[in-house]
Amino acid sequence: MQRLYYLLIATILLLTASCGLTSGEVVDNLRDAEQAIARGDMKAAQSAGDYILGDENFSGLSASQLARLSMVYMQLADSVDQTSNIRKAADLYDRAQSLDADSAAEVYNNLPPDQLQYYAAMSEYSASRKSPVSLDSLPEEDEAMELNLDTLP
Repeated sequence: MQRLYYLLIATILLLTASCGLTSGEVVDNLRDAEQAIARGDMKAAQSAGDYILGDENFSGLSASQLARLSMVYMQLADSVDQTSNIRKAADLYDRAQSLDADSAAEVYNNLPPDQLQYYAAMSEYSASRKSPVSLDSLPEEDEAMELNLDTLP
């Protein structure tokens, strides 16, 4: 019976240890990622961001944290793995918006001016994923050529 008790305790400890980051760890790692970006240390920022995301399980993050992390990934996209980081940023952006749009908006509305370009690109990418351009709306080749000729001086 005592052996079963110890096995149960060990199992509970293992499960709680593998449940993910605590709120304090998320805050610390998020701050580390943002500071690494400010220092220009993209490897450290990528590592901190990826550590927070873990196995793409970001259900424990608040909308504000998701919004801040989306900005980290957008800035990373400038220098490291552009396609993947933009996709991650847009996923985080969408998740933050669906979780609590007001909290996410508070983060995005208080961005420094030098980060507004990242926000604009991320929100545009997110919107284009939700409603991609219809191929029916594109002009035929002949029409497109006429449009180009009309715009030449």
